[in-house]
Amino acid sequence: MMNQIVRMRVTVLLIIVAVMWTNHTIWGNVRMESLQSNFEITRGVNISHWLSQSKDRGELRKSKFGKDEVAFLKKMGFDHLRLPVDEEQLFTPSGDVDAETMGLMHQAISWCREFQMRIIVDFHILRSHHFGNNERPLWADPIEQDKFIHLWKLINRELEKYPENLLAYELLNEPVAPENGVWNELAKRLIKELREVAPKRMLILGSNSYNSVNTIKDLQIPKGDRNIMLTFHCYEPYLLTHYRASWTDFAKLDVTLTYPGDLINEKDFEKLSDEEKKIVAPYKRMYSKRTIAHEIEQALKVAKENGVRLYCGEFGCLPFGNHASRYNWYRDLISIFQKKKVAYACWDYKSIFGFCNTDKAIKDGVLLAILQGKDIRDWEQKSLIEAEKCEMTGSSLSIIANPYASNGEVVKDFFGNCSLTFNVVTENAGECLFKIRYTSGEDVGLNLQIGNSRQVIRCPNTGGWYDKFEETEIYINLPKGQSVLCVTPGTNGGPILDKFELFKEVTD
Repeated sequence: MMNQIVRMRVTVLLIIVAVMWTNHTIWGNVRMESLQSNFEITRGVNISHWLSQSKDRGELRKSKFGKDEVAFLKKMGFDHLRLPVDEEQLFTPSGDVDAETMGLMHQAISWCREFQMRIIVDFHILRSHHFGNNERPLWADPIEQDKFIHLWKLINRELEKYPENLLAYELLNEPVAPENGVWNELAKRLIKELREVAPKRMLILGSNSYNSVNTIKDLQIPKGDRNIMLTFHCYEPYLLTHYRASWTDFAKLDVTLTYPGDLINEKDFEKLSDEEKKIVAPYKRMYSKRTIAHEIEQALKVAKENGVRLYCGEFGCLPFGNHASRYNWYRDLISIFQKKKVAYACWDYKSIFGFCNTDKAIKDGVLLAILQGKDIRDWEQKSLIEAEKCEMTGSSLSIIANPYASNGEVVKDFFGNCSLTFNVVTENAGECLFKIRYTSGEDVGLNLQIGNSRQVIRCPNTGGWYDKFEETEIYINLPKGQSVLCVTPGTNGGPILDKFELFKEVTD
């Protein structure tokens, strides 16, 4: 009887071990719990030019950021800080920890804990890797790669005492390797080493080429590691976000930029010098919330496929251009992040991109409200016009059945002297959002005439002429009362048209 009891207990124990084994993921020689870390973030801000990209030291550096600012940022609705740190500040040339810098980092972490915020330590710049330099020895020198991993283990040794729900590590800011695979191999080695000493720490991993969404599909993400967060940066269109930035080719450019819509119109483009045209030409296209969302969708897809969360660690737009366009860009990004549940940290807090001055006073309340999610416009549909119901002119166009259309019919063969005309009524004058649902196998366009005002609407190739419907949109200004809108085909003809929608901002 006793032997049977012993055998039963052994059997139960083996079953328990087997179940526990299946609930672990093997990474290197470490068995990792597949349970997701409780490092939860939503809305944050970068504390730039303090422990990174700054020559300040001693008392001056200590005065640049303090406990009162963490309290202020918490009060403003931010739940985490992204803290860039550079090797040259954190480590001496011989590889020893710089006590003062490490002390400041410990202070920042403790302040975040006190005010119930999270913090991300971002290894921003190495002596062997600066995202802005052409020479980056990290990628070709095995000694530098070993050193990079060793430095991270030293950082972890200092910070491992902090709970996983307070602190995360961002492995390398904006890696710029000669090939995607080079970064993949180094990141794999680093994660393997860190997982041996920090199995549950949230590790934030970005793709090659400046954390671009365009390379994120090639990023190798550890399978089954639930404590990985995928990150990307968003500064597109770069001409808009870095207009007149001193470190760019368009530092002295003088042109009006518009967002959303055609970033630069033809008339303004023709006024530029030949050299300026070469600089601007890559951005001579239409940008909108839809085009940005399409780019971010690449990152969302990869995150979903790998079962990890997504984080936009940097985004920002300089204040040197059209303020309305700048705010529109911020609004669209925050709206996308909120809708898709993407955590984010703006770049930055009190530098030239930021919403505060260096003396900690708020300099841009509108931007702060947008970042807080308080100034994201809510649109209400005011008119829906089926294309086939419009007043029509032109001998080529026709109405045909299409099961993918909103009302079962579409207008096709929209080219030449065709037009669609319809009326809309608005209770108040002001800006409206005008959307067009269409399908097209080519890049085509439309013209929208409202009184004496004419706007060009681009309709990019959707991938087909039958069932590949998408929306394009522009902002228009309408007077109070009735307006007549007339849509005509562009130079290369128009798309197959389904419907038009007019939205007005909801106001309290």
